[in-house]
Amino acid sequence: MAVVVKKVLLSQFLRKEPKFLPLTFIDPGDGNGNLQVLEGEKVNTGAKPDVDEATDGKSFKWVFVEAIGGIDPAGRKGFISNKLLVDEGTEVAESPGFEPFPIKVTREAFADACYVQAELNKTNPAYLYALAFVQSGGAVDRHRCNNQ
Repeated sequence: MAVVVKKVLLSQFLRKEPKFLPLTFIDPGDGNGNLQVLEGEKVNTGAKPDVDEATDGKSFKWVFVEAIGGIDPAGRKGFISNKLLVDEGTEVAESPGFEPFPIKVTREAFADACYVQAELNKTNPAYLYALAFVQSGGAVDRHRCNNQ
């Protein structure tokens, strides 16, 4: 088969086998979770033949992909749905990455977060709020997660 470069439409975990169930995501065993290809990333296809699967009256086509760049391209190989691949020239918005919380928050939002965490950790929310107040340099409006 000829190798064809495609782009990933949505971030997707790589499967060991071209099956909808059971889930067979590829785990390299390094403690970092399953391998995936990210939206907008270029991948090679065609190293293995596509596999058609019929499940619950639906048809899936699984395509074997190989990452071209990024982290560990040689290890990121596996099956994803053909519906998540587009032509190489197609414009795909790349993921901005994971942002667990904003760098600057309002006092109210921060107080709410302190309360939720205090409930989860069985402690006094005033303690968490006071600790953050001290770590921020004492400025009431400077509750930032990067200590600026």
